[in-house]
Amino acid sequence: MTKNMFIVYFFTLLILSACDSIPAITSNPTTYPIDTIQPVNTVSPVNSSTPVLVSVLTNKCIEIKTDGLPELKGKIVLATGDNTDYALLDLETGKALPIAASQSKYVVQSSVSPNGEKYAYLLDSKANFPQVHELVISTFNGKKTKIPWQNGWITWNWLDNERLIIGKADNRFGSYMTIDVNSGQTEEMPLNSLDKNSVFPSVYHYIDLDNQQDETSFAELFFDPTLTRVIHFGFSHDEVNSEGTLLRDLSNGKVLARLDNILNIPTFSASEISYPVWAPDGKSFLIEASSSSESRDLYQVSYDGKITRLTYLTNSFDQVRIRNYSFSPDQKYVAFWLLTNQYKEYHLAILDTITAEITDTCIQGYADNTLYVPFSPFWAPNSHQFVISTTQMVNVETTFTIWVDLDQSIAVQVIENMTPRGWLVSP
Repeated sequence: MTKNMFIVYFFTLLILSACDSIPAITSNPTTYPIDTIQPVNTVSPVNSSTPVLVSVLTNKCIEIKTDGLPELKGKIVLATGDNTDYALLDLETGKALPIAASQSKYVVQSSVSPNGEKYAYLLDSKANFPQVHELVISTFNGKKTKIPWQNGWITWNWLDNERLIIGKADNRFGSYMTIDVNSGQTEEMPLNSLDKNSVFPSVYHYIDLDNQQDETSFAELFFDPTLTRVIHFGFSHDEVNSEGTLLRDLSNGKVLARLDNILNIPTFSASEISYPVWAPDGKSFLIEASSSSESRDLYQVSYDGKITRLTYLTNSFDQVRIRNYSFSPDQKYVAFWLLTNQYKEYHLAILDTITAEITDTCIQGYADNTLYVPFSPFWAPNSHQFVISTTQMVNVETTFTIWVDLDQSIAVQVIENMTPRGWLVSP
């Protein structure tokens, strides 16, 4: 989403400031102990008989080559660094063509379906900016379905392989609806079981009339593909107003886990946020958090709220950040961007969820820069290849799309001045 669009959306949402609040559901969520995955190394601290779990971190550096890209199938959805232009790169021909063929229209946002068979994008008319013209769903071969964008629609994303989820700003409260991309059928999603900071929009703005205070709290919702669970991910400009992070059962509004009661999840700065990510099977999600310090590790939360700690990097490094993570389609691997006190920039790392081993590929994100983090890796269906963006090549001012093969431990430059947004599967 461009900065201008976000501003427009934000002021659209201010209309909601006079709304009454939705009564909150009160419940006593089940508290689970934090599990671990094995194997991990252990060390015994001085004057203590309790072992400290330590993640196995191995350096397996992958050199990025400027040529030698093997024969590949599929297409990569690309965007310029400022998101003003989108293109499709055919991996077989090596040609990149603009998604918006008309000179009078441009693409605002694009996203590939979870199975990689379709991609959707918002097409806007340049003459009517910022009014979105239509939502387009396309197959690999270019068969398109067009859905007119309606007033009050704010955001969209793939819910599963056949449905999009639309966030709306209605007259009183925000809401969601789903659209079947094949039939065009829509279905409203009642959210009256959620508290006031859980309603859409992603920015819930309200005014405390008694104290004449203008407060802004953020609450993003992340639905599982079956629409039976939702992650309420809350944060604000200060810790007092934050509603925190919790997992709810959508059928009855019951809180299954209040994660802030167990984990230290950053909730007060948008620049510090790593959003939760549902696994491809929808039975768990990933989240970056810490049980004791500002440095953070990676955790997995199950469908019923059970928490498993996946990494123990904070037991080895003074500072740890894990950002923009993504599951491989078979869920064996998690690719993420890792920053420790030993690095000057984020490194691409791979977690094997079976062995718990972590591999540092030595591929840098933004060279000599710890403030910017590349997008999450976009996986191929085979679960051992993906594409990323990096600036670690010759010119740090230039962004490159890089293809990575884990099995072969190779990485090749694909295109420059464009960043990936998804991998489209060849039929």
